[in-house]
Amino acid sequence: MGKPLEIADLHIHSKESAEVQNMSGGKRPEEILDDIAGPREFTRQTYQGEEVRVKAVAFTEHDVICNRSRLKRIIEYGRKKDILVIPAIELDCTHDYLDQIHINCMFFFNSLNAALENDEFKNLIEITKSGRRESYQFTVSELIGHGHVNPAVQDMLVEDMPSLFSILSNPDYCTLHSEFCNVTEMKKWLKKERYFRTRTKPKAEDIARLARKIGFIFSIEHSRKIEDKRKTAQDRYITERDRVQLIKDLAPRALQVFYPYDADQEFCRAKGIDKDVVRRWEESENKRIMNSSGELTVPIGGSDFHSVYGTRNPRRVAECFTFMHDLEQLIDIYTKLK
Repeated sequence: MGKPLEIADLHIHSKESAEVQNMSGGKRPEEILDDIAGPREFTRQTYQGEEVRVKAVAFTEHDVICNRSRLKRIIEYGRKKDILVIPAIELDCTHDYLDQIHINCMFFFNSLNAALENDEFKNLIEITKSGRRESYQFTVSELIGHGHVNPAVQDMLVEDMPSLFSILSNPDYCTLHSEFCNVTEMKKWLKKERYFRTRTKPKAEDIARLARKIGFIFSIEHSRKIEDKRKTAQDRYITERDRVQLIKDLAPRALQVFYPYDADQEFCRAKGIDKDVVRRWEESENKRIMNSSGELTVPIGGSDFHSVYGTRNPRRVAECFTFMHDLEQLIDIYTKLK
């Protein structure tokens, strides 16, 4: 067999994310890097018959960036494994009538220091954290008020769905443990009973503005599942035409694009993407996506791996990844943004 195809996975979660900390099987960044570098899941994958090897990752932790000393250790550990580690963060935000957008911010070179020292960016992170806390405090208070949960739970730290699920599934704390079998069913029930309140989130346009001001790269993630609070689209998710408008509004320099062409033809046509390019981006340089400012928008992907039971398995990494050539283009864009 020839040399493996080198790729990057620009959407990975480790135990540094609060959600993963509270879920069984969560792995530290070093453990994930060991898996990637070793003869296990990540390296056994193939893409169109070719073996692949992950050479770069972005740890896109939810609403948090590791402190600098911890991050330095992770980056150095990745270097020992011959894997480039890119500091990143995944933020939930809103835009106009869109209630939930996931945006990944990736920091190359000194852009992370610039972000961590910027008061606007620090405030944006605090909005996400305080909104998350307030939402779960509301849920716990409602459940206590309706007699479903022991008042002692009020003093417990609840900052994510998995930790809330662990409480509500415990008969010592709650009378509802037989109502749902997983986090998704629990969330549906909480929304139906109006015990769950949408949390305060930063605005996507503020992230886009800061990206240009500070000099980091951001991408729109999970773009088939951006929630439309108008509830006019099927399943409350925006249409392909709405998504194209969102891209025009925010003008990202990277975009998570890994859909099969036949499943999303309107979007692909609107962006000038043909079937061959979706199948293999580097075969057709003249089909690269341009944003509303006439700038290159690089197609990227990631596994959204959470290293825990019930989330995306690393075996799917070959279905949604970034070519190293595209990562090099992102880095080149960054050098011009500085």
